[in-house]
Amino acid sequence: MPNFNATQETTIWSDDGVYAAGVTPSGRLQVDAVVDVDVDLDYTTDSVAVWSASGTADIPVYLQNEIRATDLDIRDLDESTDDVRVYSASGTPDVNVYLENEIRATDLDIRDLDEAQDDIRVYSASGTNSIPTHTTQPNSRVMIVDGTDTKIATFTTDVTASGVKERLDCNMDGSSIVVSDSESATKYQMRTNFDAVGDILNVSTDVVLHEVTGQSGTLDFVAVTGSNSNFEIAVEVDGTERIRITMAELGAIGLANATNVPFWAEVALKNFRYSPNIPVGYITGFRILALATKAPLPTVTHLTLYRERVS
Repeated sequence: MPNFNATQETTIWSDDGVYAAGVTPSGRLQVDAVVDVDVDLDYTTDSVAVWSASGTADIPVYLQNEIRATDLDIRDLDESTDDVRVYSASGTPDVNVYLENEIRATDLDIRDLDEAQDDIRVYSASGTNSIPTHTTQPNSRVMIVDGTDTKIATFTTDVTASGVKERLDCNMDGSSIVVSDSESATKYQMRTNFDAVGDILNVSTDVVLHEVTGQSGTLDFVAVTGSNSNFEIAVEVDGTERIRITMAELGAIGLANATNVPFWAEVALKNFRYSPNIPVGYITGFRILALATKAPLPTVTHLTLYRERVS
């Protein structure tokens, strides 16, 4: 590029005699807007400053036409030295800028993301992050892992005569699943109570055949046999009477010699059985009561099977 004397006003003319450019007395190169100027600049030594129409540097300069990058390669951007900014049409950074068209990554490789430094955010169509964004498939698998995020449970597929079934298969070797000190299995002690002598019943007051108090456990089985069928049985759990029924009522509702039922009576209605499919739990205790319904007064014996909680 030719050197110009900054103290002289110099004019540059084009080949057809049209004014092209000139150097002002202040040493600035002034180029006519209608003339194409090709200057071989070297970025290591040359610089270009854009001034406003007034010639001052502190007035913002806006581009009348947008600048489009037709072949922009940003793969080598360095976060420590490079910066990419998107401005609004006014040229100011404080105005929200929205994209008219969505941006889709056709070949995005995120395998090297580091949770300590990388972050992926999904925004709503409005551009704000305060609106929840859901995926089209909200359901996902749930994995059971240990403290080191090692998967300890898987699904095993079994093919049976009734079809294909999946069952949960857990690693129970003791190293993956840990039970804390506050968790322990409940232990019970089997108990029985048998009265072979028998109790003579009356029609006015219940006779206590068996009573357990001050402990918790489960009631599993009750058997009562009478000299005749003139009596009723009551079961009381934690101070509340749960059932009271006469032997005649058991026969009337079809439980005489019935099978697969919790209550049973034989045909003569002298023998009573209570065998629940699910044991009856008690917290403070239970009582087995009997009462005569009429004369002749029966004599009854009983057998009770229950489990007492010991830990």
